[in-house]
Amino acid sequence: MLTQDQIHAYRRDGVLLVPGVVTGEELHRLQQVAERVTHEAVAHGRVLDEQLGLIDLAEDHGFWEWQSVDDRLFLYARGNQGERVFRRAEAMLTRDPIFGLVSANPRVRAIVEAIVGDAVIPANDSLVVKMPGAGAAVPWHRDPSGRQLIDDFGDASSDFTCDIYIDPSTVENGCVWALPGSHLAGGPDLEEASLDFDVPGARPLEARPGDMLIHSTGVLHGSPTNTSGSVRRTLYFHYRTPAEIAGGYWQRPQEWVDERAAEFEGYAAARVTEGLDAALPA
Repeated sequence: MLTQDQIHAYRRDGVLLVPGVVTGEELHRLQQVAERVTHEAVAHGRVLDEQLGLIDLAEDHGFWEWQSVDDRLFLYARGNQGERVFRRAEAMLTRDPIFGLVSANPRVRAIVEAIVGDAVIPANDSLVVKMPGAGAAVPWHRDPSGRQLIDDFGDASSDFTCDIYIDPSTVENGCVWALPGSHLAGGPDLEEASLDFDVPGARPLEARPGDMLIHSTGVLHGSPTNTSGSVRRTLYFHYRTPAEIAGGYWQRPQEWVDERAAEFEGYAAARVTEGLDAALPA
């Protein structure tokens, strides 16, 4: 599905937007379930506020809860009054079948495998959310695996996340910004942890529902606060080969890798049974 020019552009810039990857009924189902998960997480945040108390505004933590506080695996930022603001959910494949079905979308797989050059499975999966009027800012950063690849090999283009947009992502509602080329040793650089997005070379990566953004874990990226009235939700998949997940950065037990691979093929088979692949545009 990708041209050689697109693959070259990704390896040069560390980012690539592919439009219209998830479409039709599949996208509609994804949007409906994401809305349900969002309502569940917001309600759970209110319960945590009551049980654990509001967050101390005097403590400067940026993101408040980097780790989930219970088995719901919802993460929150701190609101203006100390309330919890939903920002992320982990383990989406366990929450509803649509997430697994989307993970095995053949258009998604073809894009990823064209870059990787081998068969892949999802190493992890998340839903990232910018709530209206309060969506947390994400400072400029590189992901740890990408930083390690730059240090070791001078190029982090081999490791990337796939961000499938559920809602429109715009400058107004806190879209991702990236600094193209910063995934390469000697490329452009800036101070990590900064929330200043008005920097030379930085690019806002606006997207429509169903678009997929590929970005290297080594490229500098971040996003400002969502001050608009619209929510911005993105489904993240990090695909790697089974061998890479079992070794290297991930170090997953082989049993986990084998189970994930079997689940992944099960999602692919379920897509055929449900007619999702037949509905894909040619």
